[in-house]
Amino acid sequence: MNAGLRIFALIVLVIGIICIYFGLDLSHSLSNKVMKQMAGSYPEHTKRYFMWGAAMIVVGVIAFAATFFKRKK
Repeated sequence: MNAGLRIFALIVLVIGIICIYFGLDLSHSLSNKVMKQMAGSYPEHTKRYFMWGAAMIVVGVIAFAATFFKRKK
């Protein structure tokens, strides 16, 4: 069971890092730079990549750490 949770945690971590990468890539596009200058913040779809990526990284780290601190029965 421990190995399954570790694999799940690593997959979630990788997906979170990919989401952050896509968010950074979107934030450097010309349309997002114009929107940031006009509205003062990034568009919603760019913010969603950052939020989902950060949430997935946190869940992945917690799940991975749980495999080390799990009690043995």
